[in-house]
Formats: sequence, C-alpha cells, structure tokens
Amino acid sequence: MKTLLVEDILQAVEGRLLQGNDRTEIKGVSTDTRTLRPGELFIALIGDNFDGHSFITEALDKGAGGLIVDRKIDLESGSRIPVIMVSDTTRALQDLAAFYRRSLSRLNVIGITGSVGKTTTKDLLASVLSRKYKVLKTEKNLNNHIGVPLNLLRLKGDEDFAVLEMGMNQKGEIRRLAEIAAPDIGVITNVGPVHLENLETVANVAREKSELVRALPEDGMVVLNYDDHYVKKMKHHFAGSEVLFFSLENRTTSVYADNISYSDQRRAMEFTVHYSDGLSQNCRLTKPGYHNVYNALPACILGRKVGLDAEEIESGLLYCSYTSLRMEFVEQDDYLIINDSYNANPLSVKSSLKLLSGFTGPRRLAVLGDMLELGSEKYDAHREVGKWLEAFNIDILVTVGELMSLAAEQAKKEGLPADRVFVCKDKPEAAQLLAEIIQPEDTILFKGSRGMALEELVDMLKKHREEKK
Repeated sequence: MKTLLVEDILQAVEGRLLQGNDRTEIKGVSTDTRTLRPGELFIALIGDNFDGHSFITEALDKGAGGLIVDRKIDLESGSRIPVIMVSDTTRALQDLAAFYRRSLSRLNVIGITGSVGKTTTKDLLASVLSRKYKVLKTEKNLNNHIGVPLNLLRLKGDEDFAVLEMGMNQKGEIRRLAEIAAPDIGVITNVGPVHLENLETVANVAREKSELVRALPEDGMVVLNYDDHYVKKMKHHFAGSEVLFFSLENRTTSVYADNISYSDQRRAMEFTVHYSDGLSQNCRLTKPGYHNVYNALPACILGRKVGLDAEEIESGLLYCSYTSLRMEFVEQDDYLIINDSYNANPLSVKSSLKLLSGFTGPRRLAVLGDMLELGSEKYDAHREVGKWLEAFNIDILVTVGELMSLAAEQAKKEGLPADRVFVCKDKPEAAQLLAEIIQPEDTILFKGSRGMALEELVDMLKKHREEKK
C-alpha cells in the first residue's frame, strides 16, 4: 500500500481520533496479528467467533502503526499510537479500501463473479495481462466483504490492473463489493444452484450476480458467457455499449473456441480460439476440463482488447500459476489423485465427474463430500449426483457426510453395484477404507464443499498408504 496519513484515514472512515498525531504515516493495513508488520494499521474486526479487540496488545507488541477500534481502549501509559474510533470496524475497512481505490487514477479494476470458475478465470486473466502490464490479482480466495478490501489495500499504486474475484452468499454482497472496488470491467462466468440456503432460487442468484453489471460505468466493459441463459440476458443491465460475449457453442460471439481436446494424458487442454475480427490462435492449458476452456476465454478477449498479441495470450494461458486445490494432479507410487477439493456445487461436481470419466486406467474412484449451502434443494441435488455416477462410468463411489449418502443410495438405484458404493461417516473412516481398496493405476477424484475440507482426507490417505508399505 502507498503511505497514507492518519488524517486521510480519518476522512475515509469518518472516524474520531482518540489519541495520536493525525500526520502519522501508515504503511499498510492488517486485520490479523499473525501477519501484521511494523508500521501497519491494525483494524480490530469482529466476527462470529472472534473479536479483534482481544488482540490489540499483540498488535502493539508487533509494532502496529495505528489502531481502528469501535470502543475506547486502555493502552499502556505513555503510548501515543494513533487510535481511531468508528461505529463499525468492518465498515471502516471497506470505506478505507474504497477511498484508497479511488486515489489510484491509473488503475483499471476487473471484477469477476459467477457460480463456478471465478478463481480459475481470475488466475488465467491475471496471467495473460501480466505478459504486458503490472497486475495485482485476488490473493488465495479472499473474495468476500473483507477479502476484497484487503486485496485493494495491497495495491502499491503503480499497477495497471487489479483482477478481483467477487464472491457472495447473501443478498446485496456483490452490490457492496462493487461499491468498494468501483470496477471498470466486469466478467460473469455462469449462474447455477449455489448458496440457495440464503438466496433460495437460481433466479435470485442470477439477480445478485447481475449487480456487478449494473455497477459498471457507461464507458466500462462487460464480458458475459453467451452459453448461460441467465448470464446472456445480463447485457440488458449494462448502461454502456461494450458487451463482449464468449462461447463454446456460438460462432458469432466476440470470442469462441473449438477443436477442443485433451492432451498430456488428460492433464491438459488444447483448443483453437477465434475472434470476431477473424484472427484465430491455438492455445493450451495445463489445467484439464472443458469448463476451463470457458474460464480461459475472458482472458483471451480482454487480452486482445488491451493490446496483447497472440503469442502473449498463448504464453499467459500456458504458464498460468493456479490457486491450489483445483484439479491438482498428485502422482502417487501406483495411483493418481485428482484433488479438486476446494469447493463443490452441482455444476462443479458434474464437471469433475465428466473429467474423471475420461481416464482410461482400470478403475475410476469418486470420493465425494457433502455440497453445502443448497437450502431446500440440498436433498434433490445430492440425489441428482447419484444419477450421474453410472452415466459417467465411475467404477467406485465413496461418500463422506450425511447428505452425500443420498447420492450413494441413488447411485445403487441407477445400477451402480452395491459392492462398489461405500458410505463413510467421516474422513478418518474414508481414509482407512481407501487405503484398503486402492489398486495399482487407479484414478481417484476428491470433491466436496469447503466446509468438508477433503484435502485433509487426501493427506490421511497418503499417510495410511505409507504405513502399509
């Protein structure tokens, strides 16, 4: 972050200076004392299970340059560190990020949202743009009402683009994130049955995602998935004229892809990209799956729009550094793990099973954990997964969690033999089972919602297998 004066921060957050000098310089912002660096402003956030005010002493010991709090606090005698009081520390973080973003006149902000594919789209777009420009992208998966402000406050001021992932599970969240980040360009990947616990219907999900489009300026740009009927219609919510569509099905869009095939033993994708001006180019991804071709197309079209040539776009796609736990291939001594455990919903589970179905080894094992936040649709959604197993040629199903056991029941009804369906109550049980049934050259997919943390099961399995040697 560029250095800010306390007086600037006071203006941004509409706070009251309890003590300290308003000309003090602040070198960064932190909400976590574990990573706080000397000179940074510590904002004492309050969450469901924590209160940042409990860590103020630790923040001071680590050299915090200032504090934002929502109450008067007692500091050691003689301390003159600037202390700013506000009514809501989370709101203060957001307002400070909004103020800071608007101080960066050369910056172009790209906001990305959608039910699935946001993170990979973000990674690919940032990789392509960085071939020619200075780019900051969302760190890890900090894409919510706290993560987006923190990413904006990481900007040093000399970046050309900030590529920001915007997630939500409540009404109004995308609108608020757009207010904070003031995006110039919006990208919508797709709309599906996610976060229905709060949003209830897919139509409501689409309405919330469209808030990003509504927030864009008239001279901005929006990139939409033409093949998703909810997303396609979002063009009507854009006040400007520059609407770019991407597709795998329609050849009249701004960019489309065909000649799609797997390579490198299904660990990579090759495809041809066609632009509306007649240019075509061959591209390659080291992340498999047809859905990842969709995720690459916004990077292709926006790369062209900002002056990258075909070689730079190809290089950006090929050498992308991806966020972890998404289609990671882990080669073990005698079997292959596909670790796609970061999150799960019906759309992403279907895509992962489709990828697994194409592996030609002797057996394909799907280890599936519960899909969370589906509201009243949760039972039907899990039974629907069970209908796909036989169709996708899955040899063995292992479920973890109460909800995914419904998929196991349905899979047996659909014809998957009962002796190839295993229901586990928890990860330790699943790890023990897998260690016993894995055979040489098996391919094993791990997929579940974030709350299931199936990457822990991957680690447990490795440990069990090592112990068996």
